[in-house]
Amino acid sequence: MRRITLALAVIVFAACTSGGTRQSTPPQDRADVAGSEAFLAALGQVSNYHHLADVVLSDGDTEAAMKYLALALEVQFPADADVEVVDAVQLDTRARLAKLDLGAGRLDDALKIVDDGIAQAHGDSFFLGNLYTVAGQVHDARGEKRAAIDMFDKSIQCEKRVQAKVLKEKTP
Repeated sequence: MRRITLALAVIVFAACTSGGTRQSTPPQDRADVAGSEAFLAALGQVSNYHHLADVVLSDGDTEAAMKYLALALEVQFPADADVEVVDAVQLDTRARLAKLDLGAGRLDDALKIVDDGIAQAHGDSFFLGNLYTVAGQVHDARGEKRAAIDMFDKSIQCEKRVQAKVLKEKTP
């Protein structure tokens, strides 16, 4: 969730500081701002669904929290939204929802949530690695030790690839 908030803050900061000059075209009529507004609105919706889930979970209402997280997965992002950011938001939400299903003993539901997320992912990321971890936890709870080990191994390999990519990008 912190990464989503950070991404949101960076995007808002960039939108507010880009160019440093006033535009003669009203902001709502500019394609770059309109796209940003739609993207920020979608991020805001997802963030608020997570906040709602937090609130109801603090009262012990897991069912309501799961409904809010399911609604977060239905939020539509603009077609031109950054795929990596949308992936991060959706994979993070899926991991949280699957953990709630796991805690409620709904192992089949949890497995479907993680399997769907893994199938829809657009590439390696911390969030995909985390989803593999949750998949491993679900398989372990189902007594499927070999599948659990495979998912934990996939998580480690995914995280290694992410780390190698980041280190390579930072090396001159």
